[in-house]
Amino acid sequence: NEIDYDPANNRIIIDRNKFFDMNVKAGCDDRTLKRYIINTYTTMLLRGIKGCYVYACNKNLNAYLHRFIKSVD
Repeated sequence: NEIDYDPANNRIIIDRNKFFDMNVKAGCDDRTLKRYIINTYTTMLLRGIKGCYVYACNKNLNAYLHRFIKSVD
């Protein structure tokens, strides 16, 4: 829930209040926190050897990701 997409500004946004790792959050400004969160998700997505399921909680992020990731039914 901490990551979303803002279609009006065409940007990925981070909600600091929904990110719960206090050790990371305490020593980071918003820009660094955003890079950390995006890097974490990128790492997880790249490690899927036989595939990976992606679920976006936020509808804007879901629609944004559908432009790049084709669903398999």
